[in-house]
Amino acid sequence: MNPATTLQPRGRLGLALVAIALPFAAADAFSAIVFQPFVTYHAGQNSSAVRFHDLNNDGFPDILTANRESNDVTILLSDGAGGFEEAAAFAVGMVPRSIDIGDLNGDGLDDIVTANWDSGDLSVLFGDGAGSILNTINIPIGIRPVFATIAKIDGDDFPDLVVADSSTHLVHILTNDGLGVFALHTTVTAQAEPRWVEVFDVDGDGDLDCVVANRVADSLTVHLNNGVGAFSPGQVIDDVGARPRSIDAADMDGDGDLDIGVALFGDDGVVVYENAAGLFVERFRAFSGDAPHEIRILDLDKDNVLDLAIAHVSFARVRVFAGTGAFTFAPPALLNTLLNPASLDFADIDLDNDFDVVTGHSAGTIAFAKNISQPGAALGDFNMNGVVDGADLATMLGQWGSTNSIADLTQDGIVNGADLATLLANWSITK
Repeated sequence: MNPATTLQPRGRLGLALVAIALPFAAADAFSAIVFQPFVTYHAGQNSSAVRFHDLNNDGFPDILTANRESNDVTILLSDGAGGFEEAAAFAVGMVPRSIDIGDLNGDGLDDIVTANWDSGDLSVLFGDGAGSILNTINIPIGIRPVFATIAKIDGDDFPDLVVADSSTHLVHILTNDGLGVFALHTTVTAQAEPRWVEVFDVDGDGDLDCVVANRVADSLTVHLNNGVGAFSPGQVIDDVGARPRSIDAADMDGDGDLDIGVALFGDDGVVVYENAAGLFVERFRAFSGDAPHEIRILDLDKDNVLDLAIAHVSFARVRVFAGTGAFTFAPPALLNTLLNPASLDFADIDLDNDFDVVTGHSAGTIAFAKNISQPGAALGDFNMNGVVDGADLATMLGQWGSTNSIADLTQDGIVNGADLATLLANWSITK
């Protein structure tokens, strides 16, 4: 599920705490990806998955979280002014680890599904169209369902469920009768501990296939759909790296098919594969930081080149690789999320045609920040006035010796002479 193709509007006001005064920047030598300071909102305990979605159809994205310690889903409705209302909680099964949204019973209203790791089931929450829940059903499936996503798998027009079972080698496909009643259709054999399933058309035949991240096997497995929900084994990538944790898909080279990025929890890294006529070929690999948990591929700085954003569950940062071309990226930079993010998502909250960010955390909060990037802004233009000048130099000198600062242009952890040299190299460069 990739937001890189369509900006989704959303919004509502909650309990917000502004943490710092300066925006955070993730930048390359040509443009700057800049967000306002993160603010926090109360959510459930240990938000292991977070998503934006306009649940009440008011044109503004809302925030939904699956909370693995409070065993509930929280919904923060947009206030339409760039903030969010106080969270409303709805009980689900034990230890929900993922969340997805779609119309599951054909009433035209969006519903929610969670994969509940400890109770061995899925919870389906049927929405009322106004941002609340009418009723909830639980569907037993597998042993340790850890991930569930909604997709049309079997050739009809009803959304089905694809479920990764982390205690087995299996991915379960549950088909929908159109009224929100699900039955096990088939089971796909992946490898040890499937943790994530990215569903998209791998081979260009018009139906949806599955790419599975197998966390313990250190592999990706591709499963090709015959159009009616029967899967044949495809490519196995057994050198992906240690503990692949999540996948995102996007067309990174403009050839019309979807490529993939993978967060490698065990390698503290990220790897990107080109989709070459249905076979995946490695094009980029880099260190990302402590325990990368979730990856998104999207254009954050409106330069028509896709960037990578990775949430790090052991590190209070989102690391951003600004794209410079097809499968090429600038050195990574950091967004300070205040707390360790397990999950992240993007949507256009304030309807200014860029992607804002939300991150989910273990401390009963989520963190949200607005994107204020300007296309082509020069590295070092801290006040975004279109030129690197004396005002930017003053900002850097005022932050001299600081850590986790917007002025740390080289991202070596401290504002120092290397950053000054970078700023002076860009002196008087304009947008």
